Formats: sequence, C-alpha cells, structure tokens
Amino acid sequence: MNPCVLPREFVALDANARHCGINPFELMERAGRGAAEELLRFHGKRFLFVCGSGNNGGDGFVAARELYKKGETVKVFCASEPKTLEARRAFSLLPGACLSGFVMEGCDIIVDCMLGVGIEGEPREPYRSMIDQINGSGKTIVAMDVPSGFGTERPVNADLTITFHKPKEGLDPERTTVRDIGIPEEVERLCGPGDVKAFFPRNKKESHKGENGRVAVVGGGPYTGAPMISAMAALRSGADLVYLCVPEEIYAIEASFEPSLIIRSLDDVPENVDSILIGPGLGEEDLPVAERLLNGFLGRGVKVVCDATMLKSVDGLNENCIVTPHMGEFIGLGGKERSEEEVRRVARELGCTVLLKGSTDLISDGYRFKKNKSGHPSMTRGGTGDALAGLCAGLCSRISDAFECACMAAYMNGRCGELAFGRYSYGYTTTELVAMIPAVLRGCLE
Repeated sequence: MNPCVLPREFVALDANARHCGINPFELMERAGRGAAEELLRFHGKRFLFVCGSGNNGGDGFVAARELYKKGETVKVFCASEPKTLEARRAFSLLPGACLSGFVMEGCDIIVDCMLGVGIEGEPREPYRSMIDQINGSGKTIVAMDVPSGFGTERPVNADLTITFHKPKEGLDPERTTVRDIGIPEEVERLCGPGDVKAFFPRNKKESHKGENGRVAVVGGGPYTGAPMISAMAALRSGADLVYLCVPEEIYAIEASFEPSLIIRSLDDVPENVDSILIGPGLGEEDLPVAERLLNGFLGRGVKVVCDATMLKSVDGLNENCIVTPHMGEFIGLGGKERSEEEVRRVARELGCTVLLKGSTDLISDGYRFKKNKSGHPSMTRGGTGDALAGLCAGLCSRISDAFECACMAAYMNGRCGELAFGRYSYGYTTTELVAMIPAVLRGCLE
C-alpha cells in the first residue's frame, strides 16, 4: 500500500472503516491513547489542549484524560461545543478538573486538536484567531493528526505532529510521528461511502449552469437503451449538463425519453465538455467515428471513459481515462486472469484506470488498487454496466482524479443495486436502479 495518504484519503478511510463495522469510538480511544504515550516525552510539563467540535477534538479529550490519569498537569479548552457523537462521548469522560479557558500563560505545551483532516478551505473564526495566538505564543506546539489549517495559508506551526495510521502527505517527516490505530489493510483497499463523502464536490453558492459538470455520452445504434441509461446515470450523478450523442437513425427515439438530456447527432458532439463516455450501445459501423472523437478529445485533455464497443480501440489513453471492461473485454485488452496483479499490469500498459467489473470490482491506475464489494447478485440484468460507465463519466466531469472517480462509481452503482433489490426484489429494471443514485449520494454525504 501507499506509504503516505492524502488528508482527504484518510477522511474516506475513516468513513469506510465505520461502514465495515469498525467502532469509531474505539478508533478515537486508540488515537488518544497513542497520542498520550507520545506526549509523555514531555513529562512534567504543563499541557493545554485546544479542542474543536469534531473528532479531532475528541482525540484530544481522550489524550488529555489519559495524561491526567498519569498525574500530568492538563487543561482543556473547548473552542466550540463538541458535535459528533464520539467527541461528545469522549468529552463526557473527561475529568471536570481539566476544563479551562483559553489561557496560554500557565502552560508549557499547547496541543492543537482543533480542525483535523476533515476541514476544507481557509480556517474561519474563532479558529483563525486562535491559530494566530497559538503560533505567536512562543510555546512548544504539538498537533494531533495534522496541524489545524494544514494545506492553507494559515496553518498551526507545529513543532511536532502526532498523526494516525499513516503519514499524511505534506507533513514534515522529521517533525512527525505516526501511531497505528488498528485499521486493517483490507479496509484501506475497499471502496465505500467514504470515497464519496471525501471526494464528491459540493456546488458553490455562486456557481451557475454548466460549472458543475458537462458530459457527452456517445453511443447507440443497435441498442437504444444503453446510451440512455448511461446518460441518465451521468445526470443523476450531479452533472449540470449531459449531451446524448447518437446516430441519426435513432435520434428521434432518444429524444423521446428524457427532457433533461440534450440530444445531439454523432457529428455534433459539443467540444466544451469536461468528460466524455464513448461506447454504450454503439454499433461496429460507427467505430471509426468514435475513434476520431476519442483522439480529438484526448488531444484536448478531456477526461474520457471507454466502454463496450469502444474497448476494441483504446490506443493512446492517459491518466485522465477510465476503461470499464467485463472479463471478456478485459482479455481483449491484454488481461490474462481476474487478479490484482493483472489489473495493475494492464492499467500500467494502457496508461489509464481500469475498472474490471464483476461480483467484486477490481480497480487500479497501475499504482493504486482498490476492490469494490457493494452490489447484489441480481445485477446481471442488462444495462447495469451502462449505468456504471455513466456514473464514471458524470463524476469525471467534476473530479480530477480518474481512479477515485472509478472507485466512487463502482461503490455507488453496487449500492444502487442493493437498494433497488431491497425495494423491488428481482423485478427491478435498470432505470429503477439508476433512480436510486440520488438516495445513495445523500446517504454517503450526510
């Protein structure tokens, strides 16, 4: 596995661990106890923990409690009221004698537990002012997990960071110590709701039509349903505009399905899209047109998803591309067997992300690797792969990392199948599966 993780990757991992049944409060206890053991190197010093409202603050409550039990002088200041269930529970176990105001004069060590990895953007008040005061205090500063404001223009300037599970990319290794908190490696290799929670972009208040994803779906001919299913999945994934580009002979059929889609012909594919899916339902006779489109969009740096017929001609792909083969198509791409090693190898040779579909999806960009186990045996019906490809394209229109898009799409598609089966049993249609995408999104983001 990777020696370092990005802060957002750890947000995903934390949520996926919860999804896999790992008790989040137990993780908090392990983190806090591990931090306390590291802080005992400052035995005899006076500690001030400055804690935020989330689980980073909860880690601090646990560490402060453990140090207090060992006879250290400990004070805890809550920058805001604990909000998460785990942080509130950790706070309730903190001895009342530890509680204090934001008074730095009586301490030697300031322990920063304010914001952690789950915060995006520049710090806001009251944290902004507290970061300035902590940095100007002249005290020894220790941060838990990452310094508050990490990755922004106004971070806490920590002398030591006690981080958890793995080093976070961007931390100074000479001023960082890592504590294991018992997350199994297998969990790190699984797709889950955390991938969506961590990486799905929220629309900005001031954004307008088209800024949150423009997608083109190129397909159709012998099969009229496949490109429509893909286009609807892309639209349901949160993209603003989805263009469905099909052969002239089925134009009228496609235009009759869904007024939210923009129907175009194959010779009228818009150039100003953020991502393009090529292949679902496409006939062999239209493959030369599709190849020209593929080469043109690759040359412009547009993110590309190749599925179905387009998998027969995938030269010149790059890191912005995803291919979504089933096992037979994977063999056509040079794969020899369904295995991690083969998916990695084929991804490296193609230069793109490979999402090998199956009861367990295997996903790699040649370097990173994840499995997806969401889904239901009923998902053998036609169109579920088209929905997956559409999800990939929709997410790629808004997210730069193709590998992460593939992981999100695989989990979401499988989860939609689970929900559809739960509602309709074996009688659900693929359009009903696609209709579950907003509920899956909401469940991941809440």
